[in-house]
Amino acid sequence: MSPAAGGSCSGGVCREDVIRAASEAFFLPPAKSQAFALNAGDEVALEYQKSLRSKGYTRDQEMGFLFTGGYQEFAANKTAEAAKKEAADLEKKAKKEESSTGMSEDSQARLARWATERESMKEEMIVARAETECANQFVAQRYAKEKLPNHGDDMGVGDRDLYMERNLPRVLAWVRENAQFDDKGQLFVLTEEDYKRAKDIKQEAARAARRQAQLKAQEAKEAAEAAAEAAREAELEAQLEDLKFVHKGVTYLKYELEGREVILDEDGEDILGQWNAATQTIDPYDGPDLGIEATEEAAGAANEDVAEKDE
Repeated sequence: MSPAAGGSCSGGVCREDVIRAASEAFFLPPAKSQAFALNAGDEVALEYQKSLRSKGYTRDQEMGFLFTGGYQEFAANKTAEAAKKEAADLEKKAKKEESSTGMSEDSQARLARWATERESMKEEMIVARAETECANQFVAQRYAKEKLPNHGDDMGVGDRDLYMERNLPRVLAWVRENAQFDDKGQLFVLTEEDYKRAKDIKQEAARAARRQAQLKAQEAKEAAEAAAEAAREAELEAQLEDLKFVHKGVTYLKYELEGREVILDEDGEDILGQWNAATQTIDPYDGPDLGIEATEEAAGAANEDVAEKDE
């Protein structure tokens, strides 16, 4: 069990605290059939107690965490944090030495020692987490009415040591397989829910990427179609410009068709006739049907317009 945080008695634990802890342990399932001892707490124990209080746990729950190794795991994480900070300071100092005079053999040795110690601390954290998880599984299976998933084959085992001996290797292998350390050196064990959530996030990201790709493809298609339409309009405009024919101040469109020079209005909507190069006039259109009405009146009207221009 973890040390008792605080206390008004110097040099040890007050008798009242011992009696209170022992009496409360009688009613806690995790404490059943276990032996424990109390000793004076330190700053780490006090910080652990404050962390539990800040999360809203009751005193019974706090005691239960102590019996299932919660404090040991917390202390291991604190030790890892301190070691990481020390290693970071050491690495910073070593880099400074390297930048000025090159890394000394002593610095290299310290870095190598730090790397070894870091891996050792990680292993200790993994083992501590496995022991905590196995102890929690022991409590769960002891009072379970049916086998629990991911809790091994035991059910209703009352001997904690026997359960730990049988199941700790299994739990330790599971923790090692799913252990993750963050940038601060904290240990996290990924569960099936974590993997499922990560899979769902990955699938959603893939769907979002596909939707984005489809949207970009559609935008590119529309842009290409708009560009093609603009090119067609520009080409048509250029063709119309080439067909423009000015006769005595009036602008027409003129193009050749089966030996005739067909005359249309400037917009190209009506056939006004066909050009007579000999008389320099617009005669009635007598060529093949173009689906546009062409009459002698149209040619006459065109010539009248030209005559009015001349006057």
